[in-house]
Amino acid sequence: SQQKRSRAAWLIGSLLAGSLLLTLSLNSHSADALWSAFSIAVDLAHLLAVSAWIGGLITMSVALPLLLPLERWQTLRRFSALATLCVIGVTISGFYIATLHLYRLEDLWLTDYGRWLLIKLVIVAALLLFGLNNNRGLRPAATPVSKKKRTVAEPPQPADSVLEGVRRRVIVESLLGVAVLFIVGVLASVGPPAPPAQMADRTLTQFRSEGDLTAALRVSPNAPGRNTYTLHVTQNNQPLSTLAQARVRFILPDHDIQTPWVTLTPATDGTNIYAAAGLELSAIGDWQAQIDVQTTADSDAVRLVFPWRIDSAQLGLDRTQPRQANLVALFLIAAVVVLIAWPRLLDALRGRYGKVVERALIGVIASVLLITLAGTVVNAAVQSARNQGLPTVNPIPADTASIVRGQTVYQQVCAGCHGAQGLGDGVNAAALAVQPANLRVHVPLHSDGELFQYITQGFGAMPAVAANLSADQRWDVINYLRSIEADQQSTAP
Repeated sequence: SQQKRSRAAWLIGSLLAGSLLLTLSLNSHSADALWSAFSIAVDLAHLLAVSAWIGGLITMSVALPLLLPLERWQTLRRFSALATLCVIGVTISGFYIATLHLYRLEDLWLTDYGRWLLIKLVIVAALLLFGLNNNRGLRPAATPVSKKKRTVAEPPQPADSVLEGVRRRVIVESLLGVAVLFIVGVLASVGPPAPPAQMADRTLTQFRSEGDLTAALRVSPNAPGRNTYTLHVTQNNQPLSTLAQARVRFILPDHDIQTPWVTLTPATDGTNIYAAAGLELSAIGDWQAQIDVQTTADSDAVRLVFPWRIDSAQLGLDRTQPRQANLVALFLIAAVVVLIAWPRLLDALRGRYGKVVERALIGVIASVLLITLAGTVVNAAVQSARNQGLPTVNPIPADTASIVRGQTVYQQVCAGCHGAQGLGDGVNAAALAVQPANLRVHVPLHSDGELFQYITQGFGAMPAVAANLSADQRWDVINYLRSIEADQQSTAP
C-alpha cells in the first residue's frame, strides 16, 4: 500500500508539473510560430526533457551522498538511460525551436537572443561531455556471461573511486544545468529577433510635360530608404539621346525637408535613360519631385514638378516559412521518432554496436563544435576583410563649420528614421520593420571609426550610404552626433 501511495503521489506530481509546463508552452513564442499546434507540442517535449534532465541532475547531486555504493551505482545507471533519451529530445526539439525564431544565420551573433542562445549551446555541449564521461565510468569493461546457463550476469560494480568521481561530476553538471535554466529565463525575456525586413516594390512612374518636353520619372521601389531614379525625356515625341543636364531633388513641405540635387547620368546601354540612386526619400508623406532638364548647353533649364506620395505600407516583415532549416529540423524529429519506435534496432545498437554508437556520438558533437568554431572564424575574417582599409581616426576637426555641415546632412539623410534629435523617433520610424536606434544612447558606446564603418557599410536594417555621401560628409555627421551627445551630457542632472 505504501508503494501504491508513492506511485500515486508521483503520478499526480508529474501531471501537475506537466500541466504547468503546458501553460508555458501555450504562452511561448512557439504558439505564434509555424504549425502552431505541432510547435507547441515540440516546445512541451523540449520542456519535459529539460526538466527531467536538469531536475534529475540536481536531485542526483543531493541524493547520491545519502545512498550506499550499490544503490548509488544502480541509481546512476537508471538515470543515465533516462538522461540519454532526454539529451536526444532536447537537442532535436531545441534545434527545431531555434529554426522557428531565427530567420537568418547571422542572427546568432548580431542579436541578443542569438548570443544568449550560443552561450546556452556551449553550456549544453559541456553537459554532454560530462555525461559521456560519466557514462564511460559507469560502464564495466566487460559483461560476464555464464557458459552453462547462457544468461547475462549482473555486471560488476565500478570501484568506489570511480563512483565518487561520477558523483562530483554530477554536482558540476547540476550547476551547469542551473546556468542553462537561467539563460532560458533570459531568452524568454529578450525574445527572438524580428524577421528580416522585406521591401514592398511599389515602383511608380509619372509623366509631366512642359512646352515641347515630356519627362517620365520612375522611382523604384518607391519606399522609404534607398531608391533608384530613372528619367526618360522626349521632345516633340522624339526621345532625346543626349542632355546637357538632368537632375532631381525631393521636397517634403510638411517637415521642411529639401534634399540636395542628385545628378542623373546616362545609361551605358543606349536606352536614352538617365539614372541615379540615393536615400533622399527618407520619410513617409506627400513629397514633390523636381526635375531640371537642360537639352543643350545654350538652352535654359526646364523644371518639371511631380507630386510624389510615399505611404506607410512600404515595409513589412518577411515571415516566409517553412524554410530549409525548418524542414531539416522536422526531418530530424521524424528520424528520432522512427529510431525510438524501432526497439529491435535500438537493442542491436546498444548491444552489439555500443562502442560504435558512442564513438559516432562523440564524432557528431566534435563536428558540431568544429563547424561552429569554423563559422565563427570565417565570419570574423569576412568582417575583417570588409573593414580593411576603412579609416579609424576622424581627420575632420570637430569645429563649428564641420558640425553645421554634419547637421545639414543628418537632417536630409538620417532624421527621417533617427529623428531630428537622434532619439530614434523619425517620421517614418513607425513604419520600419526594425526600429531605428536612439543615437543619444548608442553613439557614446562606439568610437568614431566604428561609427564611420556603420554609416559606410550599413548595420542591420540601416542601408549603406557610401555611394551617396562623401567620406568628409560622413565624418561631419559623426562630429555633429558627438556635439548633440555633449549637449545631452551638459544638460543631464
